[in-house]
Amino acid sequence: MLRVALLNSNTIAAVAGFIVALGPPPLRALFFGGPLSCLREAAANIARAAHAMLLITLGAALWPVPSTSDWTAVGGVCAAKLVGLPLATLGLLHFGGLASTLGLSAAGTLVVAIEGCVPSALQISMMVQSTGRDARSCTVICFWQHVFGLPTMTAFLALALSGMP
Repeated sequence: MLRVALLNSNTIAAVAGFIVALGPPPLRALFFGGPLSCLREAAANIARAAHAMLLITLGAALWPVPSTSDWTAVGGVCAAKLVGLPLATLGLLHFGGLASTLGLSAAGTLVVAIEGCVPSALQISMMVQSTGRDARSCTVICFWQHVFGLPTMTAFLALALSGMP
């Protein structure tokens, strides 16, 4: 199972990105202004459309409509990820003193707040790929997290920014 988790496309893409970004200057020069910069531009164009493609794919996979018993689980997972986790993150950062304990600057505090508010599509897709579980319920959870993620993330990040020094 570890082999499947480490050899999926998300992990390989992240490792390749780190190699290019942190690699030797000649390698970076190939992708930034060099002969392979067209690949970077192509990846940037695909990235601009990634969220729309994700929502279209998730929406297409939602037919037929799940049974009523599934909606309780979907609501619970979405509420925990989009409300519970951001509240816990903000509570630890501002009221628990985690930001000052770790010596985080305002930018570092904002990064931690963003990480606590992001929908969990990548984690869910990796769980499905590595365990072979039912992709249907994960698709429903991903879709509703992205639908409700924008307003909840905006609200929690506004709260995080209002509490920064």
